[in-house]
Amino acid sequence: MGTQKDFNAILLNAQKLLRENKWVEQYKTYAEVMIENLKFISDKKSNFNEWAPLYFYITTTKAKESKTKLTLDVRYKGQNVAILKCDDNDRVTLSTKGFDNKNLRHFKCDIQLDNEEWTKATAFRKFFRDIEFKKTHKKESSIESLLLTEFSKTGGSKLIRGIQPVKFGGKIRFAMPTPLSASDYDNLTFAPNALGGGIDILTRVGKSGSDVRLCIIEVKDTNETKEPPIAALQQAVEYTIFIRELLRSDAGPLWWKLFGFSGKIPAPGKLTLYSACAMPTLDPKPDDESFKEMHLDIDGDMIECHYIYFSLSDDENSFESIKTSLPG
Repeated sequence: MGTQKDFNAILLNAQKLLRENKWVEQYKTYAEVMIENLKFISDKKSNFNEWAPLYFYITTTKAKESKTKLTLDVRYKGQNVAILKCDDNDRVTLSTKGFDNKNLRHFKCDIQLDNEEWTKATAFRKFFRDIEFKKTHKKESSIESLLLTEFSKTGGSKLIRGIQPVKFGGKIRFAMPTPLSASDYDNLTFAPNALGGGIDILTRVGKSGSDVRLCIIEVKDTNETKEPPIAALQQAVEYTIFIRELLRSDAGPLWWKLFGFSGKIPAPGKLTLYSACAMPTLDPKPDDESFKEMHLDIDGDMIECHYIYFSLSDDENSFESIKTSLPG
């Protein structure tokens, strides 16, 4: 009951911040422009393929600006290493400007590209394909990337079933912003310009139809007393409250479409969203499962809480195991 009471207070505080500040029109405009650019972005994306372990990401800002030129972040283990552009004439180029020093420092990559043709940037792609690193500069970003790759699988080797990332146009990894700053989980604030903390991973969970639910996941690279699972879950819940308020706003139907749904948003009292923390398992010690399927009522709608615990391989390039309370 203590946990439930704490989360009810957290819910009311997040709602208060969102309802006292202006952000709806801003996020509605984002969605309108992104939907307007959706066909252009999807058409341009068909001109090139991803080359693992390099992955493409699009931000809200880049999606808004992609009217005549598609611009994507190219990331290795979740870290930006280059910018890819595809113009109106289908010319695809890669540039490392702005990342050269970091690429050399973090990955010992001295290959510098200045709007090089994507198809000719073979040495750059080969470098990251063949690179061997046990540790990364930003382990949390690396884990996020690994989880996105795992969730994107469709074959029998997938460790967690019934989950797929929300991707822009169904194709590009997408960073969903929020107007909340929840990094200090005990001091939630409304961010300047309504652009605060981003959701680590936004997914769709469920097999089909009305069973599919949005799931907001907060990722951590450690599982420690000073930042336990319940703290990570709190961040996920706070961002989930924003998603719920967004969907119940005038901007809701637009974002529902961007999140990959074709039908209408469930009626008031019928919407269920999942919140989950994702972090290393304590195995063989017991993991905290006390909040498994805990339900939070948000004006008749529901937030259902879950965990994802994982163990990494020795080289930290894959998962040895994943266990979750999410329905599979």
